[in-house]
Amino acid sequence: RAGNDSDDPSEEDQTLNPFVLTEGYYYRVYNKSTNKVLDIAGQSSDEGANVVIWSSEYERRTQLWEIKQVGDYFQLINSATGLAFNDPSPTQEVGTPLNMAIPNETDERQLWKFVTVNENGNYNIINVYTDHAINNSGGASNDGNNILSYTNDNRNSESNNRQWRIVPEEIIPDYIPEEVKN
Repeated sequence: RAGNDSDDPSEEDQTLNPFVLTEGYYYRVYNKSTNKVLDIAGQSSDEGANVVIWSSEYERRTQLWEIKQVGDYFQLINSATGLAFNDPSPTQEVGTPLNMAIPNETDERQLWKFVTVNENGNYNIINVYTDHAINNSGGASNDGNNILSYTNDNRNSESNNRQWRIVPEEIIPDYIPEEVKN
């Protein structure tokens, strides 16, 4: 840290690092409050299936997400279903359960900003269309608890329900980088 001779992580001049995408990996997305991960309700492959939290289980493919860079934003594609993480609200209504949709890189309901919350690698995940943070509903820790579109405000950095760790988990088989495809 430039200009800081202290190793104390509580120093106020900490630089918060932005999310850096490691291409070619599936990720798990962990809620800070529960340490449970984003998953699809009932491991459904149906469009419109709700996104929930679930205990991390290696064999649950619905917990793995390919994160694709789309301009300045990110799109999360589920490894098991090929569907995209989506905020289905036709308005900017708070409290809408988030779900899965057929991927469309031009649909802002499927595009997300990862906003660094603290030096511990936690992020708020903000929808481009609604400008809402994803939220673990009510802070519940039960498997199957819904993930909601929620208010994006100054409590984002305080609310563990709105904070997420985005962790590369495994290499995508047969991954070919976009620059090689073109």
